[in-house]
Amino acid sequence: MKERAETVPDGERIADLLWEVNRLLRDRLLEHADATELPPFRGPFRLLARVIAEPGVTVNELARRIQVPQSRVSVVASELERDGLIRREPDPGDRRLHHLHVTPEGRSRMEGWRRAYRRFFREQIRPLPTARTSELEAGLMALRDALEGGRT
Repeated sequence: MKERAETVPDGERIADLLWEVNRLLRDRLLEHADATELPPFRGPFRLLARVIAEPGVTVNELARRIQVPQSRVSVVASELERDGLIRREPDPGDRRLHHLHVTPEGRSRMEGWRRAYRRFFREQIRPLPTARTSELEAGLMALRDALEGGRT
C-alpha cells in the first residue's frame, strides 16, 4: 500500500496542478486573444456555447447554470444579440421571459472561435513529446468520464 501512495499523485497535488495549468493557459490565452481577436473564454464564448447546447434557454436559467449573476448574463446576451449572434424570442406563456437562440452568424462565429482555440491549444502542447501528449489526452479523457459519471 505504501508503494501506491508514493507513485500515485494525491488529490491535492492534482488539484494544484490543474489550478496552475488553468492559470497559465488563461494568461497565455488572454495574450493570444488580444493578438487574434478571440473572445474572452468566460464571457461571450461561454454564453454562446451554452445557447448552442441548450436552444431556448432563458437568461435566468443560463445564469443559474453557469453561476454568473443574472445581470451579467443579460449584459453579455444583449451584446451577442446586438452583434447578431443570438436572438431573443418571447415566451408565449409569459411575455416577461425571453428564450435565447443562436443565429446562423452566431453558429458560424462559434465554429471560427473553436478552430482558433484549437490552434492555440495545439501550439501550447506542441513542445511535448508525442508519448506525453497521448498520456495527457488519456488522463483528461478519464477525468472527464469520471466527472460526467458523477452527475446526478
